[in-house]
Amino acid sequence: MAEEMSAFQKLISFLIQLEEKRAKLWKEELKKMPAGGFTMETAGDMTYIDHVIKGNHNPITHDLDLVYKLARKRYLKLKLREHETQYGFIYNRHRIDPRPNRYTARIREFLIRCKNANLDMMRITLSPEQYQWVHEDYPHDVIEPGERYYETYSGVRMRSKSERDIGNELEIAGIPYRYGQKVTMKVDWMEGVQGNVRDGWKVYFPDFLILTATGEKIVWEHLGRLDLSSYRSRNAEKFAAGRQGGYVSEEMLILTVEHDLEDGNFIRGVIARRILPYM
Repeated sequence: MAEEMSAFQKLISFLIQLEEKRAKLWKEELKKMPAGGFTMETAGDMTYIDHVIKGNHNPITHDLDLVYKLARKRYLKLKLREHETQYGFIYNRHRIDPRPNRYTARIREFLIRCKNANLDMMRITLSPEQYQWVHEDYPHDVIEPGERYYETYSGVRMRSKSERDIGNELEIAGIPYRYGQKVTMKVDWMEGVQGNVRDGWKVYFPDFLILTATGEKIVWEHLGRLDLSSYRSRNAEKFAAGRQGGYVSEEMLILTVEHDLEDGNFIRGVIARRILPYM
């Protein structure tokens, strides 16, 4: 028992060190931000934004560069408060609790207000490097836009409600991802591979490809149609190709099913345990 507790305490210390590193980066970024804050007031279909310095309000609705800097400034301040309360709890109680706290709720509320004001949420939650990676032109699946019925907070259109829910939580958490990016995996070692194979390689399209702090990629696959045998076979083939070919390790592969998402906090828990330690 003592050895198990020691190992767990080491894990807690490791997670805290990672979060402290992230917090340090946030503090350094905040030092470069403009002075003051901002307010958003909505009237009808319009949102009016003011830059507030020492009680003086200056309209900046059309100065988007300044708007986004001030929005990210507020976001980072809220993240730091969330960090202080959440990881102070972990440090003192020696257990992981991914449940949201009051600052988590404030972050969600703030980002939804930004989204309703037609601001790009990812531009607020992601670093410039992460934002550039997300918005680079990358090869993706060929599903027609009309077949993507569900849209995330940041406007990414997806095939299913469940995928949309995962995308929303990734965006709220500030996780850079690509949806349906094309990847090529070696399959010449497998028998009975279905579909087009060229020179021993086959193209696949993971649901979510997530960029970590080290440049590694986490693959998140949501298995929404396990009732179909053809769907199960295709995914088994894809996972085998990814693991055997070294494209994704066990630690870097997340699998969820429809039943998982019945719990409203499940996605947030997965992000807290399986993704944030790599960010």
